[in-house]
Amino acid sequence: MEGYRVIRNDLKKLEPPEVPSISGTVLSKIIEKKKEKGGNILPFMIIVGFSLLMTLIIWRKK
Repeated sequence: MEGYRVIRNDLKKLEPPEVPSISGTVLSKIIEKKKEKGGNILPFMIIVGFSLLMTLIIWRKK
């Protein structure tokens, strides 16, 4: 039973960290609303891309 706990703890360490992320449907709805208002979506997309990049970097380091 002790060996099972050791393996279980090792598996917990391998799981990716909990990082808040924006789901694709929410992201597409935000983009649609910005397009309806006639606003420029480029700054928004840059922020989203940067946050995704940071999430990947954090995930790789853990």
